[in-house]
Amino acid sequence: MMNRTALLVLAGSLLAAPFAAQAAPPAATAAPAGTVQQGTFASEQLQKDVLQHMYVLLRNDGCQELLNVVPFLRAQPEGEMGSRNWSETWVFECSNGRDEIDARFQETPQDGGADYSVSSATRHTFGTPTATK
Repeated sequence: MMNRTALLVLAGSLLAAPFAAQAAPPAATAAPAGTVQQGTFASEQLQKDVLQHMYVLLRNDGCQELLNVVPFLRAQPEGEMGSRNWSETWVFECSNGRDEIDARFQETPQDGGADYSVSSATRHTFGTPTATK
């Protein structure tokens, strides 16, 4: 199993480019059901914060080696700038399977940041999805 520092460094390098600007997902990363497009509206700092919590799910789920991270929008942001909310599914391609982790985001107008919650992981190993909490 890969250590936390290695995962965060790899995930950080994979997230360095803004996902919304990429034209199409890599061929190996299929869009999860219910998503509307590849990308994230999360800022670079918010992505780093979310990844730390998603790592716990990946570690508990048995991701042995992280190969790729690709976020997908489940819904376009709703609301006024500074108080928008949206949801995403982040796909983690591991050497021993694929994890899909759902996240909800809510901008916080009082501090210019955003709150988030990570709700679940779905593990796909050998073609068999299983949900974990």
